[in-house]
Amino acid sequence: MGKKCGKNERSKIIRFIKYAQGTVTDVTDSSGTKLMHYVYSAFGELIGVKDAYGADVTSAPPVATSFTYTGREHDSESGYYYYRARYYDSSLGRFLQSDPEPGKLNLPATVVNKFAYVVNNPLNFTDPSGMSFWGSLLSGLAWVGGAVAFTAFAIVTGGVGAILLGAVAAGMASASITAFSGGTVAQQLGTFANATVLAGTIGMGGFAAGALLGVTAGVAVGAGLGATIGAVVGYKAGGVGMAIVGGVVGAFTGGFAAAAGAGVVTASYSALNAPAPVPDWIPIAPPEPDLLPATVP
Repeated sequence: MGKKCGKNERSKIIRFIKYAQGTVTDVTDSSGTKLMHYVYSAFGELIGVKDAYGADVTSAPPVATSFTYTGREHDSESGYYYYRARYYDSSLGRFLQSDPEPGKLNLPATVVNKFAYVVNNPLNFTDPSGMSFWGSLLSGLAWVGGAVAFTAFAIVTGGVGAILLGAVAAGMASASITAFSGGTVAQQLGTFANATVLAGTIGMGGFAAGALLGVTAGVAVGAGLGATIGAVVGYKAGGVGMAIVGGVVGAFTGGFAAAAGAGVVTASYSALNAPAPVPDWIPIAPPEPDLLPATVP
């Protein structure tokens, strides 16, 4: 995704284009024109920089910026990345200082090797703070679990409910990408909200459009079949002139019948789902007699 940068290069706004882990792959101007492209190794070593035409401009890039691998700053003099708590040497694939976190016993690599970068799995994890990648891992797994659960509910629910549940699942899936990329909790929640609203809007729009297109298609098909049948019958009965008349009449009749059928289906659905009518009358008890039987002395 593109991100506006606060850097002002000769009074021009530049944008960083990133992939899921936050690594800057391209730099563009405010209009989206590519200025340069970064090439990395799997562990983030900056192999080279190319301009918009593919020429190597590593020695003199069009834009001087330090934001590169996983969005961290690259020190051109030392060749190291600044990961807040410690520095990272991408040529070795390891940190220069030991991990201040104690590690996890159920993941021996975090205890045995305190200098390893994301347990030597840079394609799936990031460590933006230089302290631990567990936060992004656990948050991402939590969002993925929620997305799976809501997807399952959506499958068994059906109708509008499925659209809404599916939108929530889409939001959670998007938030998981932000979490795995090392995004903050606020960024994860923002991604979740934006993706949920977008997916819900598209889903409900598709639902409404589907209903409208269904009726429209029915009318069109009915008119087409009616025109075809009317034209054939008219031609058999009286040649080309009657074929034209039959086609027009058939189209009108077929379209009207399809529209009426759609109305009947809609009305039937509404009737079946309507609440039971409440009677506007109330039974009245029979009147009491105004004469009482005489008592026998």
